[in-house]
Amino acid sequence: MTHPSSTKTVSTREAWRGALLWWVAVPVTAMAALLVLTVVTTRTDESAAPSATSQVRNEAHGGSGDFPRTVETSVGDVVVAARPVRIVSCVPSADEMLVELVDVTRLWAVTHNAAVSRWSFAREALLDIPATRHVRFVAEQSDEIVRWQPDLVVVGSFTEAGFRERMRDAGIPVLTLQAPDSLEAIFRNLELLGRATGEDEAATALRKRLRERLAAVRERVAGDRRLRALYLAYYGEELSTVGEGSTLDVQLEHAGYANLGRRKLAGSWGPLGFEHVADLDRTAGIEVLLFPHAERANDTRDPTVIPHAARFASLPGADQLTPIARDPSRLLEIPQRYVQTSSHHIVSGIEWLAAQRKRLAQDAGE
Repeated sequence: MTHPSSTKTVSTREAWRGALLWWVAVPVTAMAALLVLTVVTTRTDESAAPSATSQVRNEAHGGSGDFPRTVETSVGDVVVAARPVRIVSCVPSADEMLVELVDVTRLWAVTHNAAVSRWSFAREALLDIPATRHVRFVAEQSDEIVRWQPDLVVVGSFTEAGFRERMRDAGIPVLTLQAPDSLEAIFRNLELLGRATGEDEAATALRKRLRERLAAVRERVAGDRRLRALYLAYYGEELSTVGEGSTLDVQLEHAGYANLGRRKLAGSWGPLGFEHVADLDRTAGIEVLLFPHAERANDTRDPTVIPHAARFASLPGADQLTPIARDPSRLLEIPQRYVQTSSHHIVSGIEWLAAQRKRLAQDAGE
């Protein structure tokens, strides 16, 4: 794939979003959210339906609305016959939203991302789900997922059509949620998950709390000048950035920054050669450089990993950027969970960025 031009790169939005933005949270094969409905039978092996005790506990957890119910989405309607108690999540954003909406005993399987804290906000809540019930590649695990007999499965708009067809052939309704490119799209996915699980009230209450937090951020940055920021990250040997439509771009916009990556990309994510970074610094003036935090293990920094910022600083010409662009105090290492999330935790990313923006402005005497 070619580097962006000095004006605008015409990158393939689907390719980069599928390959990189949505490693946002997933292997490329599983990204967003889908529902599955089956008749749960009583068995005694590991893949048996939930026990009577767990079902009683789930009923006590509550819910709202009657079943069967129809969930209306942008790609069609899905009928859910009964309140799901055996849910399989095949997309990280659904992992993160479902733990906020339902008792975790209703979650039978989640994505492999849920086991890694640098990727998932849901790790602690999902520790009791064994690795044998982690979804990594839906196409390869489709038969296994059918054998699990779930009554709700969550996948995304980038999931292969063949997997969705396999579910339908097995009599499992499929609900596909779209890859979000805005806060409202994320709230819509949250609403659909609430309706599908019978947790409409919980979803409504969560959205209300999120909007209140966003209002507090807006008040905090109101009237402040937007800081010109550029996010840079290495994927392999290639330096990349984010453009309009990425969830990080949404965070920067709401936290009081101007994302300079928009000036070089036509899509949400793509490569950005150093010459274009230098051009942005010369023509627009980079005030903040953001890099992903170089953690590897759970909540620890791996000493064998060269931080993205250090790799960038070693490039020929990096020492020729303007002093403000090279100022270590204006270099932010953002947790990878914020970069990758496409769930409601995007609000946490906005809050983090807004707090950093306030500190930078105060340090500059603004």
